Amino acid sequence: MSNQNYYDTGAMLPSTATVIKITNILTPYIVRIYEVKDYNEKLNSINKKLLKEEKTFHSTEKDVEPKIGDAVIVYNRLDITTDCPGWLCRGYISSIENLKDTYNIFLPDYGISIESQREDFIICSTDAIFEEYLTFTVGLYNILPVDVKHNLSVQNETLTILEEWSTSAIEYTKELISASDIIYFDPIVSDQYGKYYGEFYLNIKNKVICLSEALVLHQYAIYLNKKLLQFIESSMNSEKLNKEIINDETLFYLNVSQVLDRTSERKKQKESFLKRAKFKKHNYLHHELQRDEEKVLIYGMDKYEWLSSTLDVKFPVEIHKAWKSLIQSCKPRKIQSYIWPAIKKGLDTIAIGTAKCGKTIGYTFAICGLLATNCNLPQGINPSALILCSSSSEVLEVHFLCTKFLEDYKTIKSVAAINGKSERSLVAEMFNGCQILISTPRFLIRFMNKNKKLVNFKNLRYLILDDGDIILDKYFDSVSQLFRRHNIICNRELKSKTFQIIITATYWTLHLKKIASILMENPCIYIASFMEAAIFKSIRLNFYVINSREKPERLLDSLGNEYSTSRTIVICRNNNEAKELNNFLEKHKETLLAHGNMNYVHLQRIKQYWNVCISGSYPILICTDDILPDIDITNVTWLIHYSIPLHSKTQFNFRFSTLLENLQMENSTGKVTIIMDENNDRQFLHIINLMQRTNYVIPEKILESVKFITATLEQKKENYPICDSIKSWGFCNKQISCALRHKIISKVDAPITDIQINDKVKFRVVSIHDATHVSARIMSYIKFNTLKEVEFSTVEYLRINTRIQEFYSCVENRKKCETLDVGCICGLEEPVDTFKRIQILHIERENKTEIPKYVNVRCIDNGVILKKVDVYRLLHMPEELIEYSMQVVEVFLVGIAPHDEEYVWNNCAIDAVYQWFKENVDDRSYVIGTVNLHLGNTIWVNTLNVGTKLIGYKDLIGSCLRTELLEKDHAVEDDKHLNRMYQLCRDAGFLNINGYDLNL
Repeated sequence: MSNQNYYDTGAMLPSTATVIKITNILTPYIVRIYEVKDYNEKLNSINKKLLKEEKTFHSTEKDVEPKIGDAVIVYNRLDITTDCPGWLCRGYISSIENLKDTYNIFLPDYGISIESQREDFIICSTDAIFEEYLTFTVGLYNILPVDVKHNLSVQNETLTILEEWSTSAIEYTKELISASDIIYFDPIVSDQYGKYYGEFYLNIKNKVICLSEALVLHQYAIYLNKKLLQFIESSMNSEKLNKEIINDETLFYLNVSQVLDRTSERKKQKESFLKRAKFKKHNYLHHELQRDEEKVLIYGMDKYEWLSSTLDVKFPVEIHKAWKSLIQSCKPRKIQSYIWPAIKKGLDTIAIGTAKCGKTIGYTFAICGLLATNCNLPQGINPSALILCSSSSEVLEVHFLCTKFLEDYKTIKSVAAINGKSERSLVAEMFNGCQILISTPRFLIRFMNKNKKLVNFKNLRYLILDDGDIILDKYFDSVSQLFRRHNIICNRELKSKTFQIIITATYWTLHLKKIASILMENPCIYIASFMEAAIFKSIRLNFYVINSREKPERLLDSLGNEYSTSRTIVICRNNNEAKELNNFLEKHKETLLAHGNMNYVHLQRIKQYWNVCISGSYPILICTDDILPDIDITNVTWLIHYSIPLHSKTQFNFRFSTLLENLQMENSTGKVTIIMDENNDRQFLHIINLMQRTNYVIPEKILESVKFITATLEQKKENYPICDSIKSWGFCNKQISCALRHKIISKVDAPITDIQINDKVKFRVVSIHDATHVSARIMSYIKFNTLKEVEFSTVEYLRINTRIQEFYSCVENRKKCETLDVGCICGLEEPVDTFKRIQILHIERENKTEIPKYVNVRCIDNGVILKKVDVYRLLHMPEELIEYSMQVVEVFLVGIAPHDEEYVWNNCAIDAVYQWFKENVDDRSYVIGTVNLHLGNTIWVNTLNVGTKLIGYKDLIGSCLRTELLEKDHAVEDDKHLNRMYQLCRDAGFLNINGYDLNL
């Protein structure tokens, strides 16, 4: 299909546009119209009522002086010349010509103004006839009037945004309207006065023209996109632009091509469909939202329910109040709107979606609501609901939600059973009531083995596995023991009417598949992650690593003739790549191109053409990531990833939504091809992990490449801090998705002090990060071989802070930081009039522009971590302040870890550490530890003891943090931690470090 022929057909007419007549036009912002449909019938009805009430109008008129705004009824007297279009017409006085005793009267049923004498009308009340006026004023939406000129001095086009529409723009608009055979209006938004703004579509010689686009193309107008709006609203932006002063007037030179950005306009056009208000008895909002919400793969039900509001669940009012206090919205998340009806019906349910998609709060709301409706719940230690979580921190989060939802129900108690609670206190809490028991599999099996007769599961109604993919993969043995030994799931056939299993997960795994087939009764599976939906349906995946120069030819060979009988989509990273590929392929195949420079209307026409094509004549659709949500295509059978998004996993995952209709078929025939090149080193691990999860056999050569690429990527992260998981445990279980550094680099991580292994260091703790990680200022250290104590100057520490405050006390020194990279050192005002040295740890960028938006930072001189700091708050810092030595270091306690290989410290453990410091450390004391390793500004110690200075005596060494955590059951021994750290040092070439030979 030729693109040129395609665009010659004109704009696509939206289904929401209405045929109208324009009665008057002042500017493109002020156009009087009426809807053609039923206009004559409505006008005849109004005329009949006016004739019927004519005598009433005469009897009620008072001898009053007409004023502007008065409602009137105008007569068409046959004995005088008049412009009145009907026998009786409703109107109101718009102006008065005093010299002629003439009144200008606007007739809102006709949309025109006429001149009338006093004797030609009578004044009446505004509600004499209740029918709405048949004409109304509308305007063009989201464009500004401009004058565009070419300026030779800057070799660029420049814009002058006008306060009023130019005469030529108005005349051009009138010419287009008068030449139109049919005119349509598509409402988009309305203001507080009920006036609609939207788009006019003009049918001229069977070609539909979009009025706003015509005005922009003829340089009478400009789209009001986000960038231009920000410039208009913020005077600070003026400093960033080229400008010139002519006749005391400042002209700013904007790049017209940027201002006319189609992406922004397309987004607004799309939003107009989703935000459509009720317009002349047509409401499209429900249908558009419903279509978007239905993008969930549903398995196991022929008929399913979908809820558009939380209130539709119809739980007790107290439950809904708790929801509102937590969420402050009645609109459910996508996954919630489907699982609630299924859970309420008692169906076994599996919900799969990305992290933070609402799975956990969704099922807690449903379970608490169902329990609250049951007046006969068993009391004592007879749980009605058992919730198994993947970690203790998740247990505490779910417990908080259940407690919040049930705070008005004193007889329904939630109990969190985790390590850190003494067995006595946990048993006492259970005896006070335990309708919801929340725990981790391993803790619960240990507790049940000790207290087998304490908890009775015979009345269990709900079994929930939160993060079921993790639980079944990591703790499968513990779950099996619970099922076998403790009768949690015995006699399922007898419990089927009252017993329900609910599982949430991020990934679809083999263990989930096994549980669903063996233990669940006809499970309802809802998958809101498109990539997981493809894995669930065992879609065929192929994987190629090709040099970027060879990709077009290799793709052409792969396509063969199969594409014509299979709906094939090829997705590219950006517009240029898509255009270049299309230029190559269209010489050999039939192609259809959609990219980010096209407006929303054009994209909808592409979608229309795509949907009407039949097997045997399918074109290849080449498109980009940014337009996928706009074309909303879901009937693809062959998805080809021509290139991988460089920064967004979300974009990559969303590509799989194009397969949704094929995935919903019982026997899916879809397939996926992933092409990678030399630019995809950062995405390589993620793609390899995806292929392994689909049981794709990765060639040994590629697996070797993975190791090499991983090592190379880590070397490039020299400015990034070492991942805290590496420091805490010696490895990171989320390395694939973690952006921080996971290798030690000798030139970066050389120790900043002369502190050696086995030296004892005295610290003053300034920040607590978790149970084994603190920031502390070094007071001194004692050399283990000579027992000599080396002091660190407190005066120097205070001098650094003073110099920073003095420098930024001068307002002229508070310049914005222009260099934003991970590892950079800047200034930050936090709080007001207090300035700190900070180091950038992570940068969060805008989705589309990749412009830095937020940063996570570490305050160098007190160790505090600040997250989501706006980049505009960062201040330039001179070298002399950057170079001051760092006396605050990170301190890690080695050799202990959370129970059950959780590798996340829960709040109980962290609170215990805070309490330990509060009870044992004061202004007279310090903490002391023996060094096991020292890299960069990080020190690993085997313990932290309290030290207290005594005048005339040796320091008193007291309580030990390590012992506290172990004895209070917050941690277990981890003898592999230090060995892992030493191995990382060896891998980095640190064979001799801190005075020790690591080979020995």
